[in-house]
Amino acid sequence: MAKYEEITVDVFEDFIVDAQMFRKLEQHEIGHVCGEYVYELPMNERYAPGCKIRIYSSISNKGVGRDVGADAIRCVLVDPSGYPWMKAMKRVHRVKGWRANILNRYERVLDEPWNYRWQAEYPCPNCDGGLLRCRWGRKGSFMGCSNYNPNNKDSCRHTEQVYLDEEIMIMTNQGE
Repeated sequence: MAKYEEITVDVFEDFIVDAQMFRKLEQHEIGHVCGEYVYELPMNERYAPGCKIRIYSSISNKGVGRDVGADAIRCVLVDPSGYPWMKAMKRVHRVKGWRANILNRYERVLDEPWNYRWQAEYPCPNCDGGLLRCRWGRKGSFMGCSNYNPNNKDSCRHTEQVYLDEEIMIMTNQGE
């Protein structure tokens, strides 16, 4: 089993801010209560306008140690409002090689942006009050209803494909 490696804020920021060009977020910018340092990098504007890659460092900003299992570094994709629409990236453990492991998580997003499409939410055409929001599944990005509940077989299960703005314009113009 790999041995745990202590990572200080200075070491983490030398790598993620100075070398990888991420920006450290202030607590009020995160959008939810968070007890760790968080960093962001913009995604590809064509495929995911306003979206960002966010890294949760697992380094406590309160000066206390983290519990076992809560010490993994996490990479997520967030929409312009900070909503995490893709959390499926494997966690990075704080062991030797953590830098390369972080790069492996988010470089795919930068290298293959067409696989990480995002679309703004809009009303669900299938139910009352639901919003179709960008989600991530086995086959990639899709729009799923906010009224979906995996524990309720009667909840809205409506999904749609994610389209780029230019694809929506083409479809709209063809319908005229």
